[in-house]
Amino acid sequence: MPAVLQELRADAGPASLETIQQELDKLDLVRALGLPNHLFASVPPKILQAFRQRAAVEALYELRRHPEPLCITLLAAYCHVRGRDLTDTVADLLVDIVHHIGSKAETRVEEQLVEELKRGRQERPSLQPGRGGVEPP
Repeated sequence: MPAVLQELRADAGPASLETIQQELDKLDLVRALGLPNHLFASVPPKILQAFRQRAAVEALYELRRHPEPLCITLLAAYCHVRGRDLTDTVADLLVDIVHHIGSKAETRVEEQLVEELKRGRQERPSLQPGRGGVEPP
């Protein structure tokens, strides 16, 4: 349990396919718990966030010292909220990656257009007489 909780507590790294896979693995861990979606439906969001925050910052030995019902409630609340957070994180990472791909593609297209313009300027005949260009009639 200590390693799993530490893994779930870890923040996402920079946007990359590896980071997305790590976050999806964490999400799989949370979903494997099988917590019902409606488990905390009647709990006010402030209370749920307080439980989540408490479980997020307490050391594992402190969590173990609580009575079992409280410990399980704190961990369940943490995992419930963390699952939603992980879903949001994966979506944000995907958006960041798509934006990065779009930016790189745009830069590449601009560089290609500049190169084509440079080549076109070199290949275009001069319109000035006596410079090897086209003579006016």
